[in-house]
Amino acid sequence: MSRTNNYPQFDVDATLALDEARKNRQNTISFQRRLLEAQQEVARARGNTGLNVDIFAEFGLVKSATAVPDLYVNPQDQQRVRVGFNIPIMTWGKNKALVQTATANKDLTETVISQEKLNFEQQVSLQANQFNLVRDQLAIGIKSDEIAQKRYDITKNRYVIGKIGITDLNIALQEKDRAKQDYVAALRSFWLGYYTLRLFTLYDFENKQPIRYAPGN
Repeated sequence: MSRTNNYPQFDVDATLALDEARKNRQNTISFQRRLLEAQQEVARARGNTGLNVDIFAEFGLVKSATAVPDLYVNPQDQQRVRVGFNIPIMTWGKNKALVQTATANKDLTETVISQEKLNFEQQVSLQANQFNLVRDQLAIGIKSDEIAQKRYDITKNRYVIGKIGITDLNIALQEKDRAKQDYVAALRSFWLGYYTLRLFTLYDFENKQPIRYAPGN
């Protein structure tokens, strides 16, 4: 496996990573939407706590007569109007309970959102700091792999000409293989951290711009 230094070697600032994550990720919009919905439920419950009175009016004509034609003679003289009120009874306790429930749900939503935001921001900060570490570890892994390979080549040549025994050659071989394994692990950790950071922030730190995906790509 050939080594390569062709990998991004930029620094990631945790503060910048947080700012970009807040701007670019849908989490922030989701947090705001959920909080607004909870606040609206409280406002709706409070709006229903007032005394709701329905007013109605009825108008009619009353007339009695021994003959049908006489019923329609001067009906205005016997008009009747009735006005009434429909007032709900025993609703104050129910309305108060609705407000308390909506308020408790809002408080719970605020607590959950606050914890989710904290967890997300900690993930972003941790990923940013870890990326800088694994980048440095990869540089060390590349250098160690190169040194171990050169040491093995020299040791093998000395073994061929009889300067050292098989034990020394085996030691050099084991060190070379161990250095190669460490390099591969560091390379894997680097690229995993690189793309995880891009996923968390939707930001291209190498080119210093937000990541935009065109439809169909």
